[in-house]
Amino acid sequence: MDANICWARLDTTLQEHTLGRLVRYAEPTDIDDEGADLRRCPIEDQLRALLPESYRRFVAAYRCPAVEPWRLADEDDDEENERVSDAVRCFEFLSYHGMRRATGTMGHPGRQWVDVRAERERGEYRWEYVMFAAIEAAEGCGWAFWPAGDEPEGTGEPQVWYVEDGLPEHQVGTFAEWLDEMVAETFNGLASLGLVDSANAE
Repeated sequence: MDANICWARLDTTLQEHTLGRLVRYAEPTDIDDEGADLRRCPIEDQLRALLPESYRRFVAAYRCPAVEPWRLADEDDDEENERVSDAVRCFEFLSYHGMRRATGTMGHPGRQWVDVRAERERGEYRWEYVMFAAIEAAEGCGWAFWPAGDEPEGTGEPQVWYVEDGLPEHQVGTFAEWLDEMVAETFNGLASLGLVDSANAE
C-alpha cells in the first residue's frame, strides 16, 4: 500500500468529475497565526524527527491537503451545506507551524497535565508524538504519529493514532493505512451524494 498512489487516485477522480475544489492545498511552511504563543510547543526540528518517511514522501508530492466539503455547496444554501458536510468529513494536513501549535496543546497519556506543562516550560519534556492532521485542531481532535503500542520504544515506523480532546485514544495503523481509510471514506461520501460513481468507493 502506497500513500502517494492512494491520494493520486482521489485527486485524479476529483479532477475528472470537476470536483477539484473539494481539496485546498497549502504549503508545509505556511504560518497560520504569527502571534501564536509557541513557548510550550515543540520546535520544528523535534517534530520533523518524529515524521515517518512515508509521510515525508507524501508531503513532498502533495504538500498539505485539506478536504473541505463546504466548497462543493452553494454558500447561501444552508440545507445543501449541511447535507454535504454530513456526507463528507472535513480534515486537513497541518503545516509545520500548525503541528507545533496542535501538538503543544496535547497532554501525555497517563500523566497529569500540570506536570507535563511544567516540564515543557522548563524545556525538559521529551516529545514522543506529533499531531499531523486535524478535524478540529483547536479542540485537539485529529491524528498524531506515535510509536506503535506493541513495539519497543525506538523501533519500527511511527503509527497513526486517533486523537480526541488532546490525547491519543487508539492506534489506527501506518500512515498509508490511515490515508487509504480516509480516501475511501471521502469516496463513499461523494458517492452517497451522487457526485462520483459508487465503483470509485470500492
